[in-house]
Amino acid sequence: MLQNIRDNAQGTVAKIIVGLIIVTFALFGVESIIGSISGEPEVAVVNGDPITDTEFQRAVELRTRQLYNQMGEGFNPSLIDENALRRSVLEDEITKRVRLQAAEDLGLTVSDQVINQFILTWPQAQVDGKFNQDRFLSVVSSIGLSPTAFREELRKDLMLNQLSNGLSQTAVVTQAELDNILRIDREQRSFAYARLNAAALSDDVTVTEEDVEEYYEANQSDYALPERVKLNYVRLDHDSVAAGIEPAEGELKSLYEEEKATFAASEERRVRHILLEVNGDRDEKEALAAAAELVEQLRGGADFAALAAERSDDLGTKDEGGSLGLIAKGTLPELDETIFSLEEGAISDPVVSDYGVHVVKVDAIEKADVPTFDEAKPRLLDSLRKRQAESRLLEQSEKLADLSYSAGDLKGPAEELGLEVLQTPLIDRKGKVYPESGSSKQLDEFERRLVRNPTVRAQAFSDDVLKDGNNSELIEVDDENSVVLRVSDRQDASVQPLSEVSAAIRKKLTREKALKQLEARVEKELESFHAASSSDASALPDIEGAEWTEVENSPRQNTQHADAARLAFTMQRPADGEGAAAMPVQTFTEGNAIFVIALKGVSHPEETLSAAERGTLKALLQNRIAQQELGLYFERLRETAEVEKP
Repeated sequence: MLQNIRDNAQGTVAKIIVGLIIVTFALFGVESIIGSISGEPEVAVVNGDPITDTEFQRAVELRTRQLYNQMGEGFNPSLIDENALRRSVLEDEITKRVRLQAAEDLGLTVSDQVINQFILTWPQAQVDGKFNQDRFLSVVSSIGLSPTAFREELRKDLMLNQLSNGLSQTAVVTQAELDNILRIDREQRSFAYARLNAAALSDDVTVTEEDVEEYYEANQSDYALPERVKLNYVRLDHDSVAAGIEPAEGELKSLYEEEKATFAASEERRVRHILLEVNGDRDEKEALAAAAELVEQLRGGADFAALAAERSDDLGTKDEGGSLGLIAKGTLPELDETIFSLEEGAISDPVVSDYGVHVVKVDAIEKADVPTFDEAKPRLLDSLRKRQAESRLLEQSEKLADLSYSAGDLKGPAEELGLEVLQTPLIDRKGKVYPESGSSKQLDEFERRLVRNPTVRAQAFSDDVLKDGNNSELIEVDDENSVVLRVSDRQDASVQPLSEVSAAIRKKLTREKALKQLEARVEKELESFHAASSSDASALPDIEGAEWTEVENSPRQNTQHADAARLAFTMQRPADGEGAAAMPVQTFTEGNAIFVIALKGVSHPEETLSAAERGTLKALLQNRIAQQELGLYFERLRETAEVEKP
């Protein structure tokens, strides 16, 4: 039961904190309970149970923090619609309260022991495999909760999951239902289809100027344009700044020497050892004497692996010939000096550590290949350019922000920094681009990111930039690009004139008329087909322009004839004994084409599933039904709840 709760916990706190916390429960109970003061303002009353302003403000704060985490460091808080956020949070809190009341009415509870065990065993609450109290206090404080309040929120979330899990387990799929679903799922259909494109009739369709004007007058809202702006902008980008930097030769050599030291520090040695423990049977002096004898034998040619297997007290390595594997500096601090002072193949003198007395052998020395200065120079040059570019980019960004703050345009700041004033096409508040008539210019990758950036659009349509005509603040488009922008052209919301949209309207009306003519013709030909009597059960309708494709025993998922198969499986199956004239034939209009489908037969192939396969399918169906029933149950709870919003 506990593991089930843990696996499924996904409430507010569980999502934001992802699990933390609490080891000494003496912490709980010493804080005052939030919202316990009599007369606290209420934001809603749910079935007589108030949601206090404190609870609501805490939920708003948690949701805001969640948004910040999702959007990343570059997120602009001004883009949050606070009113919409508060409305959404209030509705969520009401829904949560309704469900908690239902859980309590059903007698569900979460004991202190369950909460304690849940928190203690939550991996994210542990440091080095153990619960860490400092981490607990830090995280709880950072999200604005006291330990008591956190514990209460966790209790609510676990109770809600208990409710969901309990109701989900009541879903039932009978054997008959499973058999019927399997029968339907594995059904096969044989059919023939033809696809008729209305475009073939376009040349025979006449659309008059009056038709175009009438449609335009009746559908002007379809041709409405929102407010749009064209932006001038100055761009500072990391790559351009880096390209203008030429580090001195001396700087490159200094960096090379730093890297050489890094290569030296990365040396590793393949090491063996024999450990003689100091214990009740052997003191350190005796261990040193025994180790000295081993050193004499080893330097005299004895096999190290054999002696390790015979004499070493290190149970983890003795059967491996005393091998410690590859050792880097710092891995074994007490043996570091010895290991990294030996030549390859050398045997050390006895070495004392907290574990006892060691005899060490270095089997091999593995050093990283150090490139020459000329080999490393291109990479060093690129690295140093990027490093210096970051500093210069910061300086130029600050300077651009200062210069553009009081400038009446972008030309002056751009010239002083040696930059270019660039321009976007017209864009609206959603970032949609409106190319100029006749222009074939395509936005490059940066320009696409620029016009889609929410901070850019928010600044462009702000009162300060749009109405007052000022330059924007410095905007970080991403980690390597910053811009200052200015509105160069503004076009109010309007309706496109008929002259600009008449061609599109004519094309649309032509397509619609052609499709209607095709539908009427096909319908007439099918009437003749059904009225005729024929003994040929395989006869297909004689429809002008139809090229029939016949498909035998198609499954529901048919990748080769996907559209036709999807439509064929929506048709009513033919009755036994019907003739060709009564063969089910149906038309489906999709886009600018008509599918004509003749359903020839339905079959149910025998296919036996193993007990395991049937069990898996049954579990999937039960889960799907459970989710549907749970959704309806929660929807009904919300609809019947008495909610007052003061």
